[in-house]
Amino acid sequence: MRILLLAAAVLLAACQQPPAPQPVTSAVSPVAQLRAEGDALMARGDYAGAIEKFRQATDLEPSSVSLRFALGIAYSFLDRRPEAIAQLRWVVANASAESTEYQEARRWLLRVGALAESPAVAGRSDASDAASKKVDPAAQGSVAGQTQWPGVSAAAHQVPIRLSLVGADDATRRVGLRRDISLGERFEFKDVPEGQYRLVGVFDDRIVFGQSAAFEGPAAALGLRMREGILAAFNEANAAGGVNGRMLELVFYDDGYEPEKAIANTKRLIDEDGVFALVGEVVYLVF
Repeated sequence: MRILLLAAAVLLAACQQPPAPQPVTSAVSPVAQLRAEGDALMARGDYAGAIEKFRQATDLEPSSVSLRFALGIAYSFLDRRPEAIAQLRWVVANASAESTEYQEARRWLLRVGALAESPAVAGRSDASDAASKKVDPAAQGSVAGQTQWPGVSAAAHQVPIRLSLVGADDATRRVGLRRDISLGERFEFKDVPEGQYRLVGVFDDRIVFGQSAAFEGPAAALGLRMREGILAAFNEANAAGGVNGRMLELVFYDDGYEPEKAIANTKRLIDEDGVFALVGEVVYLVF
């Protein structure tokens, strides 16, 4: 009987022991962790370190307005103006007009002369006059010009490009025309209805390019190095005044070297971002 009671006591004591501790898993995402580390570095005045953290976070979440804004501000503290302008212009183009990021980014860009006041802000009467002007749908004309790139001529370098002319007012919003030429050649769009137009990706103060490449995964080094090379060339051109006074910008998305993601990114760059040209695609061939 004593043995039985002792065994029962041992069994009861074993049942009353607390459960083994479970491993603790962090609920913080890599993007949030990088953002927090970048914010901490900014608070300490380590702007270069903060830029690296914000860039890594932006690679993981390129459509984040808050990350782009933080990256642009970090660049501005180091007086890296072209990079700051590119990021803050992206914020102005993609953020809600009521957001703090939009308002602060726009204020900074206006202060450094990197963003022109829109007619609706600078003079409402001018905008109203333009909007009230009647457009004759039967009237047609042409849009012509010359493509230029420093050091590139159509005779020496056959660089094929596609120009897209899109409507920029209510009367021409559905008009879209395309021409395939070589860089350095003249272009002309004929039989264009009366109205306002712009070349896709080309604005009064900037030219926007798009890139879809691998920034994560096994092939990330290819895409990251390609992007670094493009940005280095753009920064050099922007430091010299850009192309005819327009700054060069790059909008980029990660495709993980996956064809489906690359297709989706390309459609997004063309249809939503309206880039002027696609650059920096990564092709790895094995023979």
